[in-house]
Amino acid sequence: NKILIIGGSGSNTSLTTSVATGAGLAPTHVTGGAISSVNFTLFDAVYMPTSTRDVSGGITAADVALVNGRAADLANFVNSGGGLAAFAQNVAGGYGWFPLGTLQTVDFGGGGANGILLTAAGAAILAPSATAVQPFHTGFTGPAGLVGMDVLATESGSLRRPLIIGGL
Repeated sequence: NKILIIGGSGSNTSLTTSVATGAGLAPTHVTGGAISSVNFTLFDAVYMPTSTRDVSGGITAADVALVNGRAADLANFVNSGGGLAAFAQNVAGGYGWFPLGTLQTVDFGGGGANGILLTAAGAAILAPSATAVQPFHTGFTGPAGLVGMDVLATESGSLRRPLIIGGL
């Protein structure tokens, strides 16, 4: 299986590449202008790391802007069965590529927050280790109904805001 890593640099990219390779995936990393021309259909999944505002070596606002310019291509890729994982995008234009309406988010700050609970829907498709991805930096607050996406995990605090959304 081939995974496309969009954005990121330094130790962030080294770690992501190492994890992907260890899981038997063949990673390809693109940044800058290469984002505008990469053929998504050559990959099984697309991964975007957490933004630079939250982690060293994360996806930059410039790279997010280039992804936003490929929104239709990314939607076609996912609608044709491609996988997508995108972490916190607390930079200008973050999640602008999301085609079903503007995702409304809450920013938990650079230090992030801890405490993730899988929902029943999340437990059906995510490994329990999904709760180990902490601290988290972004939660989803809208639009109402999250455009039909399933809530796969929430924060463990009293607000239980969605942290991981998706669908099959």
